[in-house]
Amino acid sequence: MIRRFLALLMALCLITILMTTGCTQPAGTPTPTSEPAPTEGTPEAVHHHAQGNRIEAGDALVKIVSPQDGDVIKNNSFIVRVETLNWPLGEQGHHWHLYVNGAEQGMSQGNSPALQARDLQPGENTIEVVLSNELHQELNATDTISVRYEP
Repeated sequence: MIRRFLALLMALCLITILMTTGCTQPAGTPTPTSEPAPTEGTPEAVHHHAQGNRIEAGDALVKIVSPQDGDVIKNNSFIVRVETLNWPLGEQGHHWHLYVNGAEQGMSQGNSPALQARDLQPGENTIEVVLSNELHQELNATDTISVRYEP
């Protein structure tokens, strides 16, 4: 009976370890919200990921598939969709970050290829997506488009 108890205990420990390593969102990772993005220059606007310190992407690629470069947007929020190559989203912590006009607005959760861009300014807006690894290090695999917001 003790052997069965120990085997069950070891199995529960193994399951707990497997569930907490690489399969869940790391504690403290910000979740995108619908609140307005902080204004540049305020303490809240400090980016969590240094755009200038991106690491080599190897053969990983990301492309914005929606919206298209040059699209006219009628709402100040919309869904950005991406496709990746050689970077399976959700596996081994692979994800991507979304920037609007240089301000980070969120990161993908799991294998999601879509995030909401928000708080567009009237006129031209720059949308950038960047691949990121399990350590939240950004790769030099990016795609950038411009959209025009006409309220």
